[in-house]
Amino acid sequence: MRLDYRHELPEASRAMSELERVVGASTLDPKMRELIKLRASQINGCAYCVDMHTKDAEAVCEDPQRPHRLAAWRDDLDGYYRYWAARAGLRRPFGRVDEAAEADRRAIELTDNPSERALLETRREPTGIRATGANNH
Repeated sequence: MRLDYRHELPEASRAMSELERVVGASTLDPKMRELIKLRASQINGCAYCVDMHTKDAEAVCEDPQRPHRLAAWRDDLDGYYRYWAARAGLRRPFGRVDEAAEADRRAIELTDNPSERALLETRREPTGIRATGANNH
C-alpha cells in the first residue's frame, strides 16, 4: 500500500510542490531535470515514482535508453560540481553531515568559478568544517 503523503504529510507535499516550482523556473536543462527526478525516485525506492519519471525522461531524452542507465549515473556526474553541491544539500537536512561535508568538498574541488566556490564554502560552514579543514569549535 502506498502512503498518501499529501494527506499524511501535508508539509512535505507543500515542500515538494515548492521544489517543483523552483526547479521548473530554473535554467536547468529539461532532460537533466527529468533524469534527476528519476534518480531521486530510484534512491527513495518509490516504484510508482520510478515508473512515472522513467516515462517522463524517455519522452524528453534524445537517447531513450539513457533513463535506464541511471543506476550507474554517478560515473557520468562524478566531474560535475553541481551534482555534488546538490548531493550535499539533500543530505544536510537529514542529518547526514559527514556525507554532506564530503560532497561539499568535492563540489568546491571541481568548480572553476570563484563565485560558486565562495558560495559553496559558505554553505559548508554550518557543518562545522571550513574550507581550510579547521573545526569551528
